[in-house]
Amino acid sequence: MKTLRNPHFWIILILFITFGLLQYTIVSGLAGTEWETIQISFGRLLLLIPIVYADWVFGFTAGLITTAAAALVSIPGIFIISTAAAAIPETIIVPAAGTALCFLLRSKNIEKAQSAKIVAELENTRQKLQQNLDNLNIVEKRLGMLNSISATLYGSLELAGVFEKAIHLVSEMMSAGVALLYTTAESNNELELVAHEGISEEFVTAMKRIKIGEGIYGEVAKTGTLMIIENTKSSLQNRTDTFQQAGIQVQMVVPLIFQERVSGVISIGARHPRQFNNYDTDLMISVGREIAVAIENARLYGVQQSITQQLSLSEGKYRRLFELASDAIFITDLSGKLIEANRASAELMGDTLEEVIGTDIRQFLSPSELETARHVRKLLLLGQPFPQPYEQKLIRNDKTEVILMISSNLVKHGDDPPVFEHVARDVTRERRMQDNLRAYVQQITKIQEEERNRIARDLHDDTAQALYVLTRQVDNYIRSSPNLTPDTTVFLKGLVEQIKTVSQGVRRFSQDLRPPLLDDLGLLSTIRWLTGDMEQRTHIIVKLTVTGKERRLAQHVELAIFRIVQEALRNVEKHASATTVDVKIEYAEGKINITVTDNGKGFKLAGEVGELPREGRLGLMGMKERAHLLGGNINIKSEINHGTEVSIELPG
Repeated sequence: MKTLRNPHFWIILILFITFGLLQYTIVSGLAGTEWETIQISFGRLLLLIPIVYADWVFGFTAGLITTAAAALVSIPGIFIISTAAAAIPETIIVPAAGTALCFLLRSKNIEKAQSAKIVAELENTRQKLQQNLDNLNIVEKRLGMLNSISATLYGSLELAGVFEKAIHLVSEMMSAGVALLYTTAESNNELELVAHEGISEEFVTAMKRIKIGEGIYGEVAKTGTLMIIENTKSSLQNRTDTFQQAGIQVQMVVPLIFQERVSGVISIGARHPRQFNNYDTDLMISVGREIAVAIENARLYGVQQSITQQLSLSEGKYRRLFELASDAIFITDLSGKLIEANRASAELMGDTLEEVIGTDIRQFLSPSELETARHVRKLLLLGQPFPQPYEQKLIRNDKTEVILMISSNLVKHGDDPPVFEHVARDVTRERRMQDNLRAYVQQITKIQEEERNRIARDLHDDTAQALYVLTRQVDNYIRSSPNLTPDTTVFLKGLVEQIKTVSQGVRRFSQDLRPPLLDDLGLLSTIRWLTGDMEQRTHIIVKLTVTGKERRLAQHVELAIFRIVQEALRNVEKHASATTVDVKIEYAEGKINITVTDNGKGFKLAGEVGELPREGRLGLMGMKERAHLLGGNINIKSEINHGTEVSIELPG
């Protein structure tokens, strides 16, 4: 019905009827002539006009319907007016051309629609970009104001006039009609209004001080949580009458937080309805953080001023302590130049204080020690930790060598270049005493092993053999004496068993002193025998784990490792009351790691390992000395009722 009310429909219908009848209405005088054929062909071609018209107005489907109608109208003409040979091509060409025109117009319409869609999308994108650009301009303006606020806050440590300027910038940045800044008073029980914008003096008088926890300002200061109030009659509002008189309808209150401590609040308000978005809250949190840092800086500046005054009074005392210190204290610049030192430093270097100042510290170091100093310098500049104090050897002016234990630090004073501060102690005498003692212990250990070897050999060659001979003699005596009484026979046989038991003990004692397996088969075979023997004798479960590629070590190294493991297992057997022991041996690159862990009762290890002799733990001390003689380290961990772990790291 809607189509019938469209005037284009009737125009198309009239054109279709007119051009359709034209091919059947022969003008007088043309019948049978060539002009008749031209008139019919022209009428058929004119049918393309309503076809295109219908497609243009009503769309592709209407164009195809009109094309089909034109074909139906033209078909009777093949039989009525013209000969079939002449009419058939025309009858086919017109619908085909109409169909082609419909598809052509359709593709054009599709392209047009796509172009329109693209134009619409481009316009939509342009609008979004323009909106983003507008937002960026707003953000840029706000960031510029935030930078201005930061510059204002950090431009001076005297905050009396700084807060007023900062609160003005905040009000302008947030387009707020009201801006208030409170800081916590010295008592920390009240908030004090220190800067404001857009309020009357009556408001200032009424809201000058607020207790922590009172109203919205006090609540924010108490909880450290941002709040937005959109109702002046809220139960959280501070003194509602005052706010109603000021006309404030909505406000955002932000805590000033520095290191989890609230130092005040800042509030922005409006006298008309307003919504604060996430960007607004994030921006105000940043402003609050900047103001909190400025307040803390001002407070620290005041403390620093007080400390500086106190230090200036006591500088003379510290200077005297520096000069009279028994340890060497000296300062070098980044190039190694000695710029300050005390008298102990000069004595350490073998010269006067006047001669030492200004010299290059590198002239007192050998090439190897210079590499150590450069490594320490690199770590200090990079801020990387390293063990301190560290050992450093120094060559005095008289060419003698001293051994120092040094602690070094990188110190910066304001804008001045950093310097290195060193505190050194001469430990040459102690170190040489330790070296002599270690050599002495090493010699004693060597003598002990030689004596162990001699005793083990004597036990094996003499005592064990004598006991074996004695056993054979008693056996032969029993066999060759048939007249022995039964009691005597029992006694002699018991004596034989006792001699065998003693012989086994002597043999085991000989192996403990110096197991022959160690020389013949190596360390691991000996430790396997040691753990198996312990498990068989004590019924303690001993688990041996070996990782890495097994290799033979130097004879004295294997002997020391065996003694350490032997002593550790002996301690477990005697003192630990353990049920299981784990022995782990790891062959690593250039070293060997041994760990002996038990589940026994443990013990309290007081102090350092060097204090073990005072505690009566000579076995552990012997293990430590053996490890140190090989250039290794030993670590002992033990807790009451949680067992003991002995870890040894040795080169090998």
